[in-house]
Amino acid sequence: MLLLTLIPAQASGGGFIKTMERMNETAIKSGDDYYRQRILALQSVDDLVDNVFQWLDRHPELVDNTYIMYTSDNGFHIGQHRLPPGKTCNIEEDINIPFFIRGPGIGKGKVYKKPTSHTDIVPTLFSLANIEPPLDFDGEVMPLFDSSGRGKSEHVNVEYWGYGGLEGVFGAAGEGVIPDPTTYTGGSGMFRGNPVLMRFVR
Repeated sequence: MLLLTLIPAQASGGGFIKTMERMNETAIKSGDDYYRQRILALQSVDDLVDNVFQWLDRHPELVDNTYIMYTSDNGFHIGQHRLPPGKTCNIEEDINIPFFIRGPGIGKGKVYKKPTSHTDIVPTLFSLANIEPPLDFDGEVMPLFDSSGRGKSEHVNVEYWGYGGLEGVFGAAGEGVIPDPTTYTGGSGMFRGNPVLMRFVR
């Protein structure tokens, strides 16, 4: 029961998250295994990134004219806030994702701390390529070379329209009982019901 001592006695967050029961050892071990499987699956991504850089090393004439962006489509939670695996909550673990860029003029080790979103990627690519952007772009150019500190706006709207779902085998509490078959659709891990909107503005 050592693992259980690492789980806070009080629930965190608000809304339904605040009502989550404390995870037991069964749920924790399931989450740990789920996490390990995701790490193993990511090894192929590591290999792909390594292959890209090895190719660039063999073509140095392209390095000074190439930008590489590395990011993800969403975050993920596995056990945080007592939640079973998933990605559809308006919590930092789900919405705060990595974004790295390397290329000409990008400062080594430079960190930009103001919020950006995926809608900013295409305007930024247009700017890097010196292409005039359409007027109807939703995003803004990321201030990759701006040292003034002004940057872009801090407004980021995060919405989720869809069915909430669990991706793990076990729920947050109990002995890992599969959910009620009248509300559980099986392999997809999605629950029937009306789509919900979760909105978070930073």
